[in-house]
Amino acid sequence: MCEVGLLSSDHRSSLLAAPISPGKTRSLDYTPYKPGTGPGGFRTDAAEWPGGGVDSYLDRVVAEVMPVAVQRYGAASHPDLVAFGGSSFGGICTLVAAMRWV
Repeated sequence: MCEVGLLSSDHRSSLLAAPISPGKTRSLDYTPYKPGTGPGGFRTDAAEWPGGGVDSYLDRVVAEVMPVAVQRYGAASHPDLVAFGGSSFGGICTLVAAMRWV
């Protein structure tokens, strides 16, 4: 799913990044419903794209990526010390993650 690597070796402010390549299923993996079909009619040009798989995707991130980061690099596992980030569809995914674990 991704490569996990340490970006800083300063233990006072270590940042661990696990960039995940979106591949061909980013609209499926990063959105809570099909793009272009939600309230407001935004992105109607994307109504035929797959979507709605964000919960399954986040389950995989937590089950497959987080354990590697914790075991191999000593990353924090407590939700208060973990952050997700993204832009565009990745930003939607990040917001879903925040709503799910707050």
